[in-house]
Amino acid sequence: MVHVKALQCSFCHQYVQKADFAGIPSVKVCATCHRGKISASEEAEKVRAFVKERREIPWQRIYRVPSYVNFSHRRHVLLGGLQCESCHGDLREASTPQPRPAFAISMNRCMECHDERKVDTDCLTCHH
Repeated sequence: MVHVKALQCSFCHQYVQKADFAGIPSVKVCATCHRGKISASEEAEKVRAFVKERREIPWQRIYRVPSYVNFSHRRHVLLGGLQCESCHGDLREASTPQPRPAFAISMNRCMECHDERKVDTDCLTCHH
């Protein structure tokens, strides 16, 4: 996927360092590069059609955390220094958007990561 090779994740996911959520790119962000033909990729052409029609892309959400979990991208990325690959896998070789999560979102996975990094594991750190 050219995005990952050429751009920082935060170019499209603009809230990753500012908010609890990373943000899903608006068609205006996509239009930065996709106004004209940029490749022979069918996926790029789909994006270009949305840009041309000024219609938002119906992104498919693949990561979900339960409502009782307080997950903050800002806290993990900016303050914790985690790289996107830690949770989203290595996307440098992907040619299309991820169809499914790279890793299962589970309490065990989160606890292992917190333990490895010696981060607070008190229940109220993540649960409200």
